[in-house]
Amino acid sequence: MKIITNPQILSAFWAAWAWLAAAAYWGTTPTQLDPVARLVPGQHIFLMWVFTAMVLTVGAVCRHRTIGRWARIVGLIITTWLLIAWATAYIYQGVAEGTRMWVSGKNYGFLAAAAMAASPIMGRNTRSRHEKE
Repeated sequence: MKIITNPQILSAFWAAWAWLAAAAYWGTTPTQLDPVARLVPGQHIFLMWVFTAMVLTVGAVCRHRTIGRWARIVGLIITTWLLIAWATAYIYQGVAEGTRMWVSGKNYGFLAAAAMAASPIMGRNTRSRHEKE
């Protein structure tokens, strides 16, 4: 299996995921995410994903090496923190109320781990030497 080692392509994938997350939370906040929503002005959690998606999109398409690289880095940091917040909120809900919300929390936790694993690639300006060959 070939791993994606192009930072711009990887940023485009994470940007697409963030755009879809923004759409999923447009106009609605599940009660499990109320603690997260309270941290956001107006409690519009979709705006966090819109901002994140915009930054990651810049990282995917920007040709300026420094701006593109920092957009990817900042976008992935925000993505990781949002995923950790989502995971924490859902796991807490599942444990506190004895529901299966922990399953969603587990999924967001693993997505956060995937974002962390992607960080060495997204922080570069070029593909890996292996992919160039």
